[in-house]
Amino acid sequence: MQSSKTYRQVPNFNLIPLELQKPTISERRRWFYLLFVIVLLAEVFFIQNLYREKSVFEAATVSIQQQIPQLEEKLNLVSETGKLVAERQALENDWRGLLTKQIDWPQVLEALLQYKPGGVAISSVTLEEGRLNVKGTSSDYTGLVEYRRLLLDSPTISHIVSLQSTKSESVISFSMVIELKIGWSNG
Repeated sequence: MQSSKTYRQVPNFNLIPLELQKPTISERRRWFYLLFVIVLLAEVFFIQNLYREKSVFEAATVSIQQQIPQLEEKLNLVSETGKLVAERQALENDWRGLLTKQIDWPQVLEALLQYKPGGVAISSVTLEEGRLNVKGTSSDYTGLVEYRRLLLDSPTISHIVSLQSTKSESVISFSMVIELKIGWSNG
């Protein structure tokens, strides 16, 4: 047995008077209204997001403006520190200039020559920026290292800033920059 369902169709009667009937909306118009509502909601959310970002930026601006005086104080402190360092450097240079005028040259030259081991010859001693520049030759590296050690033990030598040497054939040429112990030491 085959069962077939048949539906009875109800006639489409609209018994509401025409003045009171709501107009029917076409499918196309319904999609248009739906799209319009979606676009409107998207714009509302976009504008709401913009206002939220604006409030975040305003809060950040207020925070930054509150930090500006503190940063200006730190900048002034750094500037003053830089000025003090420059002033200290100028005073130190003046101090060096004054003390280099008070070098006891006989004592310095005596130390340079007294502690010189055999095989080491000094060719020149010059004063540059408060430091001695000693140039010479040595027959071997052992004598040069011994001379450096003996100079550091000297009461007139503070420290050796640099020691450069080059070997050519059987002679080692060297150049030493020496800082002297003059007056008081600042560190």
